[in-house]
Amino acid sequence: MKHNEILIKVNAWVDEKVASLVESINCFEDLLTLASCEGDDENPAYVYFTSVNGPFKLFDRVHMLSIAAGQAIKADDEFRFQIEWTAGSEEPMATLYVRRKFLKLLTQVIKGVAVADRFTIEANLPIMGRAD
Repeated sequence: MKHNEILIKVNAWVDEKVASLVESINCFEDLLTLASCEGDDENPAYVYFTSVNGPFKLFDRVHMLSIAAGQAIKADDEFRFQIEWTAGSEEPMATLYVRRKFLKLLTQVIKGVAVADRFTIEANLPIMGRAD
């Protein structure tokens, strides 16, 4: 028997140094983090995520976040977004890779984008009882 499912955000164990980045991505109501690792001195931290609103929304989110990250982090090869859609998968998955020394800055950037996005969405919601 198939049951209706709803999306909820849940607590999960993640590496300590990447936890804030995972939380910042989860600030977007439509993004769902799947896995993460804090990396080390030689390997970047990463977060896998997808959109519950389909591939076009994921592409839009990655585009928006990459622009914001690029404005904050000018150095080459310090962060990278990647999108892959593997055979047999119903939806694509994005990966954000970032050097550990930029984790805090990138977390702040993504939280800022999420807050602005939420404010824009709420500003466009109809006001209860308002007659237009």
